[in-house]
Amino acid sequence: MSIERPRIGDWDLHIRDVKYEDRGEYTCTVNTPNIETVRVKLIVNVRKINSNNFPKKTLPSKIIEYLSSNTEVRVREGEDVTLRCNASGKPLPSITWYRLTGNENKGKTQVGTEGDTLIIRNISRFCGGSYMCEAFNQVSTPAVRKINVTVQCKYMKEIWVYE
Repeated sequence: MSIERPRIGDWDLHIRDVKYEDRGEYTCTVNTPNIETVRVKLIVNVRKINSNNFPKKTLPSKIIEYLSSNTEVRVREGEDVTLRCNASGKPLPSITWYRLTGNENKGKTQVGTEGDTLIIRNISRFCGGSYMCEAFNQVSTPAVRKINVTVQCKYMKEIWVYE
C-alpha cells in the first residue's frame, strides 16, 4: 500500500496485489482548519475458475447505492465536483459516464474516462444537468444511475424592464 498524490489537492491510497484480507473500511482524515474525513468501504470480489477457465457463476451488473453519489448533487460554480458510481457483478462491470441531453434524456454524450469516478473541475453553470453512469458486464442489460447536478451560480445579472 502507498499514498500517492496525482494532482495538487488529491491524495490516493494505492493498494497493489489486492487480497481478500484487504477488504474493509478505510478512513482518510485531512488535518486542516476544517477537518475533513472520507470513509471508503473496499469490497473484494473473489472469482473461482472452473477447469475450463471460465467463471462458474455470473451475476448481472448492479449499482451499489450506498457507495455511489446521491441522485441530487449541488455544487457552487467554480468548484470541483466528484461523481461516484460503484457497481458489482460477475464479471466486474465496466462503468461509462454520460451527460444526458435533449427531452426526456433520449440523447446522451459520453464524458470523462471509463471508471467509477467522474470529476468535473471548475464547474460552470453550463455544466449543470443530468449525468448517468452505466455499469455493464455483458451478462444482462446495463445497470444505470442518473445523477442531477445543480450548479449554484456565483452571480446572476438581473435586468429590470419598466413599462
